[in-house]
Amino acid sequence: MTGVAGVGKSGLALRWAHRVAGEFPDGRLFADLRGYDERDEPASVADVLGRFLRSLGVSGQQIPEVLEERVALYRSVLAGRRVLIVLDNVRTFGQVAGLLPGGGESCVLVTSRDQLEQLVTWPSGARVHLGVLPREEAVELVGRIAGEGRVVGAGGDVVRLVELCDRLPLALRIAAARLASKPHWSVRHVVVRLSDERRRLDELSQGASRVRAGFELSYRYLSVDAARLYRRLGLVDVPDFTSWVAAALLGVEVMDAELLLEDLVDTQFLEVVGVDATGRLRYRFQSLLRLYARERAGEEESRGAGREACRRVFGAALVIAREAFGRENGGGVGVVGGGAGADADAGVGVVDADLMEELLADPLAWFEAERLCLVGMVEQAAGLGMADLAWGLTGVASVLFETRSYVENWQGCAVVALGAARVAGDRLGQAVMLHHVGAAALLRQSMDEARARSLEALGLYGELGVEVGRALVLRNLAVVDRLQGDLVAAEGRLREALPVFRGAGDVLSESSVLQNMAQLALDRGLLEESLGFARDAVRVAESAGVSRSLAQCLYRLGSAQLLAGRAEEAEESFVRVEELSRVKADTHGLAHALYGLGRARVVLGEAESAEAAFVEGRRVARGLGSSVVEGSIRLKLGVLLRELGRVEEARGELAGAGELFTLRGATHWQEEAARELELLQGPPEKEPPVEGAAGKGLPVEGLSG
Repeated sequence: MTGVAGVGKSGLALRWAHRVAGEFPDGRLFADLRGYDERDEPASVADVLGRFLRSLGVSGQQIPEVLEERVALYRSVLAGRRVLIVLDNVRTFGQVAGLLPGGGESCVLVTSRDQLEQLVTWPSGARVHLGVLPREEAVELVGRIAGEGRVVGAGGDVVRLVELCDRLPLALRIAAARLASKPHWSVRHVVVRLSDERRRLDELSQGASRVRAGFELSYRYLSVDAARLYRRLGLVDVPDFTSWVAAALLGVEVMDAELLLEDLVDTQFLEVVGVDATGRLRYRFQSLLRLYARERAGEEESRGAGREACRRVFGAALVIAREAFGRENGGGVGVVGGGAGADADAGVGVVDADLMEELLADPLAWFEAERLCLVGMVEQAAGLGMADLAWGLTGVASVLFETRSYVENWQGCAVVALGAARVAGDRLGQAVMLHHVGAAALLRQSMDEARARSLEALGLYGELGVEVGRALVLRNLAVVDRLQGDLVAAEGRLREALPVFRGAGDVLSESSVLQNMAQLALDRGLLEESLGFARDAVRVAESAGVSRSLAQCLYRLGSAQLLAGRAEEAEESFVRVEELSRVKADTHGLAHALYGLGRARVVLGEAESAEAAFVEGRRVARGLGSSVVEGSIRLKLGVLLRELGRVEEARGELAGAGELFTLRGATHWQEEAARELELLQGPPEKEPPVEGAAGKGLPVEGLSG
């Protein structure tokens, strides 16, 4: 029976031993082998054997002095008997080897904080690993000790209490006992005391039962390298991690780090939480063990060593993320969006070419697996004054944030990194992060913020002479201009950006500009010009080999084909967009694809399938929190429902669309929704609908970089 210190192994072992006593008529033997004892040395096998032999009826004169002879006699006496033997608090296999019967019907129960791999020949069903208590049982334990009256009505406070104790039985008993001994304390008062991470282990380490002491005894027996890894892992503010993080912390090869991680798992300092999408094992701390790791780092690591270890981790993350960004974006927008200027030297050498290939077989899958870790690293790097790493990581992670619509992560990282860059006086970092704050605001349809931050970035890039950076911002500002009805300004910005991208060989950004120019031509009713831009955009995107960019360009082409009366061709384009978006789990692209499919199928007279596409698209857009996209879909769905004679349903969709457009200040689209709503007062049209101005395409695509 294995488990972390304080999980209740000894208590469960004794309880079970009493329960099954009747199954062992020839007696029960118990020994605390003191494998983890702060006062006494581990129990001697010879002494335990002597005591067991006496309990089995062997006189003192008959007990041999030589250990091997004692073992032989012990096994001989047990032969033919049915005895229960409980060996508690075992640290090594050597402590139990001589205490195991040679055969027969006796049963041995071993408790240990270690896995004791030498017992691998035991059947898997004979291994029991104790985890922490389920939440309901943890709350029940607190109530039993502190009194049900103390927890009834405490609601969320008692739940918070058990989580702060990691649902670890020892910690729960200590906290509950303090409540019981202090009737004037509320559950909330204890929660407040435990919420301070600097004091939590102190609060749970008072009196005879001490959580910290249990951890100290296990830590004492770790190898030098495992102990160093354990305490350095406590320095990194991430929810979980994989082996490349451990390798970076120690500056060793990943294979060596994996062995040390497994040592920490075997000794219950870490737990395995599963395998991520890249096939790597992911590890994590229980919160109390993380706090203890930080304590040990504070005592045993110099400030400089700890800081350098963190920098190696963030640098390694940037090395991998840059490569993932480049593979996912086909090398596009790499000069600025890829974190140019950030210092990743500390992370070079941690991940070799073979491991890089393994991790990045699917670059977005790696980003997804590491998303919360990257967010944590950005925040910690910014807090430690490592502005270059904070804004570099944010820049490359944007490909995930935009594709999977993690807008809050994008905005949060960009704001934090921008603050760090300002403190550091890093003007390039400020420009890049202002650009990303603006891009994230654009994805949220916060037009005023998007324009303001983008203009700041544009000015800084201009002062620094970073032309590609200026071009990236100009592209985003063009989207803002178009959404707010200034088509002339939008076209001017795009025409200024296009030659910059062509000169830099950035085909991904070139295709983005072309597809936005196709949309502007659509907005002005220039169908042939729009088709030309859209076809060029698709051609360039296909040469880049980036499916997401291709999907955006195909969407523009489909919109142009639809307005030009080529509904069947448009449907084919939108089907390709849907397929590409589903493969990449690109929910933003999927919402657009379904919107386009619905529009095409309306024109083709396929009302049922059109409605199905709109309804799914509405659901996807709502999940994104994208008001303009959802509003556009609801607008077209409302028109379709009106044509089908379902007036009340149509009214609800059109009114809802208008509210969403009003919320985001999309004036043109708001007016279109109002006009369609007015038509509900007249008789339904009998002629098949023709794609009109409101169906020319959605306003927000292609924001990252």
